Amino acid sequence: MKEKKTITLTLVGTGKPQTEDIGIVKGTSPEDLKRVSKILEKDSNYTFQRRATGEILNKGVDIFGILEDHEKVNASPEATLGGLREAIASLFSFSDAKDNKIPIAYPSYDYFSRDVPIIEAIPIEQLGLDAQLAELGWSSSQNGYEGQIFVNGNHFPANLTKSWSGYRLFIYSSSPSNFRGRHQHCFIHQRDGWYFVHFIKGENSPLSMIQTAKGYIAESGGAL
Repeated sequence: MKEKKTITLTLVGTGKPQTEDIGIVKGTSPEDLKRVSKILEKDSNYTFQRRATGEILNKGVDIFGILEDHEKVNASPEATLGGLREAIASLFSFSDAKDNKIPIAYPSYDYFSRDVPIIEAIPIEQLGLDAQLAELGWSSSQNGYEGQIFVNGNHFPANLTKSWSGYRLFIYSSSPSNFRGRHQHCFIHQRDGWYFVHFIKGENSPLSMIQTAKGYIAESGGAL
């Protein structure tokens, strides 16, 4: 993985588009771009937007993991709507070749200092979910949570995988006969004994998913 990327920043919406190349590292935010830029005014606020997708880069976000190397980003004053002329002109703007040195927008804190802790913000509801799942013997994994579902003295390995729409529950069984009865169609075989659990009522809470799946298995027999 690259430790540094170079992006092309274009100031639009001012009647005279200006462009410069800026280096970014992990932890760089839109505010850091303004801090090191030679074409942006330090006492003005700007909206930063990916030219390729139109995505707005929100304040405080780590743009290193979002932007591709050599990607183009537009910066427009928040109080000004860029005109069509400026938008078209910005498409044909090139970096100023007068200065071959590319400024690097390091995070405003000392990223490489051991004295500055890097803290990952976790939503308060996520902290509560971790504790509740821990009581059930579940632990966090790379993509969500993993644990076991206990039914009638038997145990079934399971994973809660986080996706763009929420969590999805997968459960393992060595035999498809464990899932039978009126809920058998709720267990959709994937591969190697793993099943995706489809919920009739559209469950989206990890805890309710586990409890509902236990009910489905209990009604199916749930015997290994």
